Amino acid sequence: MDKNITFFIIMGCLLAFLPTKAQDQLAYYQKKYPKAEEVILEQSNHIYITKTKGELHIREERSKTRLFLTDMAIKNARESVSHNSFYTIEALEAASFVPYKKRYKKLAVKEFKEKDNMGDFFYDDSKSTHFFYPNLQKGAKTKLRYTGMIKNPRFLSGIYLQSYIPIVSHRVVIEVDKDVELEFNTFHTSEGHFRIDSVQKGSKTIYSIQIKEQDAFAFESESPDYKYSIPHIIPRITQYRIDGKTTKVSQTVKDLYAWYFGLVKDVNKQQVDAELKALVHRLIADKKTDLEKVAALYKWVQDEIKYIAFEYALGGFIPREANAVFEKKYGDCKDNSSIMQQMLQVAGLESYLTWIGTRSLPYSYEELPTPMVDNHMILAYKDGLDFYFLDATGKYLPLDMPSPFIQGKEALVGLSADSYAIEKVPVIPAKRNTIWEEATLVLDKGVLKGKATTTFGGYPKIRLFNLLEKLQKQGDKKSFFRSILEKGNNSCAVQDIQEKGVFSYEEDYRIQHRYQVDKYYKTIGEDIYINMNLRKETGRLRWNKERKQAFEQSFKRQFRYTYRLEIPEDYRLSYKPEDFYCRSDGIEAKISYKLQGQTLVYTHHLKLDFLLLTVDEIHEMRKHIKNINKAYREVVVLQKN
Repeated sequence: MDKNITFFIIMGCLLAFLPTKAQDQLAYYQKKYPKAEEVILEQSNHIYITKTKGELHIREERSKTRLFLTDMAIKNARESVSHNSFYTIEALEAASFVPYKKRYKKLAVKEFKEKDNMGDFFYDDSKSTHFFYPNLQKGAKTKLRYTGMIKNPRFLSGIYLQSYIPIVSHRVVIEVDKDVELEFNTFHTSEGHFRIDSVQKGSKTIYSIQIKEQDAFAFESESPDYKYSIPHIIPRITQYRIDGKTTKVSQTVKDLYAWYFGLVKDVNKQQVDAELKALVHRLIADKKTDLEKVAALYKWVQDEIKYIAFEYALGGFIPREANAVFEKKYGDCKDNSSIMQQMLQVAGLESYLTWIGTRSLPYSYEELPTPMVDNHMILAYKDGLDFYFLDATGKYLPLDMPSPFIQGKEALVGLSADSYAIEKVPVIPAKRNTIWEEATLVLDKGVLKGKATTTFGGYPKIRLFNLLEKLQKQGDKKSFFRSILEKGNNSCAVQDIQEKGVFSYEEDYRIQHRYQVDKYYKTIGEDIYINMNLRKETGRLRWNKERKQAFEQSFKRQFRYTYRLEIPEDYRLSYKPEDFYCRSDGIEAKISYKLQGQTLVYTHHLKLDFLLLTVDEIHEMRKHIKNINKAYREVVVLQKN
C-alpha cells in the first residue's frame, strides 16, 4: 500500500479512537491561545541530500497538522503549496478530520487547482496548487503532506520557525551524504531559541532542530517584510564531491556570480537589428555628453517596453535577446536590462548586467551567496567613479534616481567573466522627494477660500504619474485630485485645476487650483478662530505602544507649506502661536507665523528623513510626534477692531 495512504489511515484511526483527549486538547489550546483561531499542532521538514548516479539528489518531505479553535474555521479552509521548475511537488495529500459522533471523520481533499504566481520583478515560473479543506468547523483538524524535489542545490529554501498562528511543535531533520558540505545561516534567532544537533550515522550526517510552543508572529501595518523579523534558518550547500570531482555551489559570492554569469554570457551575441541600431542613433543624435545619451536611451526603454513577467525554468534567470524584446516591445526586468545594454553598446557605451535584491530581502551577498539574496535585475552604467542604476520596469525615473524599492541595497555588478563589484545603491535624500504648496487664504462668510499651487517632485511625482496613467483609462480624475489636494477637512472642494509638467521626466508636477472649505473656522462673538495647519502630515505616524516591529516607508520625504491669510480689513491679529521647532535623527519639523501688514504668513516644514525605524527609534520619535501634533492644534485669533 502507498505509504502516504497508509499514513492517512493511521492518522484517521488515531484521531477516531481518542475523542476525550481531542476534546481536552481543544479546550487546552483555546485557553492557552485565547486570541487564536487555530494552532499548528505538528509541523515537520525532512530533507534528504544524497549522491545518486553521479548527481546530487535532494528530496524534501513536509507535513503539517492544524487544529481549529473557533467557529470561524471555515474562513481558513483554503490552503496552497508553492512550486516551480526548481522545486516540483509529488505525492500531495490533504484531508480534513471533522468531529462526528464522538469520533473523527476523514474527508479527503479531491480537487487541486494550479495557478501562476505573477512576481513583481524577477519572475521564475512560480506556481501554486490551491485547494479547500471540506467541512471545517470548531474542533476539526487538517493534515497536509507532500514531497518536494529540489532540482538545483542552490535552491534550498528557508525554514521559518514562527508563523502567523501559534506552533506547538516544529521539527526539522536534514540528512546529508558524506562529501556534501552544508552550512546554516540563521536570522533573528536569539540565544537559546533553538539548537542544531548533529550526529553521524554511517556515511550520513543528520542535523535536527526541534522547536516547541512558538507564539504567533504579529504582523503590523507598514512594517518591513516578515523576513526582517521572523526567526528563520537557511541551509546552504557550499560544495560537494562526487567521483573525485569537487563542485562549488554557494560557498562565496564568487560561486554565485560564476553561476549567474554562465547563464547570461551568451546573450546578445547575434547581429543587432538594423531598425534598433537606427533608433539608437536617432535618439542620441543631438546629445553632447555620454550621460545625456544614456538618459535618452533609458527614457525610451521606460516609455516603450511594457513590463510583463513570464518565464520558465532557467528562463527566469536568463534575459531574452535584445532583438526579440525590440520586436515584441515587452519583457520583464531581465529583458529590459538586455535591450538597454545592447542599445548602449550601439551608442559606444559600456554597461553591466546587475543582480539586486529589493528591500523585501534583508540579506547581503557576503552572508548569503545564494539566489535567495536577490530577486531583480537592472543595468549599471559607470561614469567616472559614479554608478548609475537603471531599472526600466517602471517609468518616469530620471537617470540619477534608482527605483525606490532598491534604495540602500547591495547590487552585484557583472563587470566581466571573472570580475564583479558589489556596490550599494544610494538612498535618495528627502529634499529630492518634496511636496510644496503655496496658497493665499481669504475668509468669506464662514467659508475658507484659497488659491494654491501644489508641486510634487521626486518619488511623490513618479507615484502620482503612475496613478494618473491608470486613471486616464478609467476616467476618474476628480476624486484623484481631491485626495491629493484636500485641505482643512473633508468638506474641501477643489476646482479650476490646471496642470503643468504632466508625465515629464525633467520637470516637477505642478497643480494650480482653487479650493474652499466650509465650516473650517469659528466665530465666537466677534472673534475669529482659525487653525492654519491645513495639512497635517503625521497621521501615518501613530504607533501602538506595544508595537514590536520596525516601521518602513517607501522613501525619505519632506513637505513645505506656505499659506498667506488675508486678514479682513476690520480685523486685527489678536493672537498667534509661538513658533515651533524640533529635530532629531529621522525627523525635523518647523512651524512659524509672521505678520506682514494685513497678511499673516504661515510656514510649515516637515522632513521624514528615514526609510526604516527600529522599535527603539519609534519610541524616541513618538515624543516628537506628540509635540508636533500639539503644535498642529494651535489656532490663530483675529479680533474685530
